Amino acid sequence: MPGAASDQKAGRNQANGRQGGFALVLVLGTLVLIAALALGLAQTSRLEVRRAANMAAAGKARALLDAGVALAVFDADRPLRARRFRPAGPAARVGLGDATLDIRVFEDWGRVDLNRSNPLLLRGLIEAVGEEADNARAIADTVAARRGDTMASRAREDGQPHRPFLSVAELATVPGVTPELLRRLWDEVTVDGGPGRLSVAAAGPLTLASLPNLSAADRAAVIALAGGWAAGGAGGGADSGLAERAAAAGVELDPEGGFPIVGRTLTVRVRASKDGAEALAEAVVVLSDVKSPTPYRVVEWREPPGL
Repeated sequence: MPGAASDQKAGRNQANGRQGGFALVLVLGTLVLIAALALGLAQTSRLEVRRAANMAAAGKARALLDAGVALAVFDADRPLRARRFRPAGPAARVGLGDATLDIRVFEDWGRVDLNRSNPLLLRGLIEAVGEEADNARAIADTVAARRGDTMASRAREDGQPHRPFLSVAELATVPGVTPELLRRLWDEVTVDGGPGRLSVAAAGPLTLASLPNLSAADRAAVIALAGGWAAGGAGGGADSGLAERAAAAGVELDPEGGFPIVGRTLTVRVRASKDGAEALAEAVVVLSDVKSPTPYRVVEWREPPGL
């Protein structure tokens, strides 16, 4: 039976060949899978390293925001004419090692207060940023009615109780205030101003140019006073008639161009950049004595809309 034995041997060889080929495919497939897993793990590791580096850079940038606020607070204790960060002025750049800070400061006594200011101030400001007079009047009336102002020309229509505005962002809930209008008003309004008065020494050009119920000559005189304080503190000497007319419009003419320290509120906007990362935020800060262990308190961190 030599033929049968030969056939059996050939069959065994063929079977062994098939098994060997299958094992080779299995080994190759396993190697391919291991290589793919190794490649994926390496790529994931690189992404995690990059993500960790980005998070660290962003964390450093956010930490620099606090440094910017501290710089602004201690600068605010200096006379107005000597301050590096002018109220409502352009951003001033500060270098801290390999980081940069762009800092803007707003004195809230120089902004229109949604809770206390004469509604005519808000109405004039809204018109100054480009709104129609009728819409400006309606918005100012609604703001006055919401805060419970007895001088408001119309009562509340939504049945909610009167209460003060807790944040400038709440202005977006007033009918007629679009996101674009809120963006334009953001730098000019506050909920933390003085006792119903706007100090021209800290007001921005747009607010000064929109003062209501003043003649062109009186408005120019007020702007000149503010410019004199900014230039060298020599803007005082307003006549009593101008002071009275300005007071009727809710404007405080401070011949000294100065502000109290304790209880004063600043808004500090800081843009911090470091290692390719950037952070932008505003801090609403209440001042105490800068010589005390806690010279200020941050009551709100917020992100400016569309800035």
